[in-house]
Amino acid sequence: MNSKESAGDLRSGGAKLALAAYDVDVTWGLISVRQLGRATVERFEAIIDQCNSASPIVPVRTLDAIHLASAVVAAEPELVATDKRLRAAALQLGFVVFPPS
Repeated sequence: MNSKESAGDLRSGGAKLALAAYDVDVTWGLISVRQLGRATVERFEAIIDQCNSASPIVPVRTLDAIHLASAVVAAEPELVATDKRLRAAALQLGFVVFPPS
């Protein structure tokens, strides 16, 4: 890995392979794609506000906030995450996060 790559980066052609695998999973019904409901959008906005109001601020990315909002609306108390920002936001929101630190 060179200095411009990070652990989560896709190598050349990797994005196309990942998208193809995703499309297969959707076709086979392993992943279901749904439009965001109003409750998820409202929770998303509340999560952004809560993370930005924390002291210190908990930086949360858009897709992470959608992920968290979806989990809250689904009443999931636990979350699996290895990403530092997603873990910090999940802990701020009261999730039990795995793997434990």
